[in-house]
Parts: sequence; structure tokens; C-alpha cells
Amino acid sequence: MLHVQTEDLDITFMETGAQHGKPVLLLHGWPDDATTWTSVAERMNDRHLRFVVP
Repeated sequence: MLHVQTEDLDITFMETGAQHGKPVLLLHGWPDDATTWTSVAERMNDRHLRFVVP
């Protein structure tokens, strides 16, 4: 997984979909994780969107 380091947090995230598509941020709540959205992103891949899932 990719990550971004901030002053306070190390945020791990997944990216999927069209590399240059419009970005869509998919959020989840505890105790879920980024894989919660895998099936949703797969079904929407034909819409040329880029999914970012922390």
C-alpha cells in the first residue's frame, strides 16, 4: 500500500481505477479497512474514475 507522512499521522491508502480519472475518495469507519470498498471500485471501474481509499 502507498502512504503519506504528515506531521501527526502516517496515512496508508490504496489507489485503483483510471490513473487520470476524476478522483473519488472512499471513506470507511472503524473497524472496517480499505478493502471494504474493493467490490464497489471494481464495479465502477468502467466509469473512468480514480479511487483513493485510506
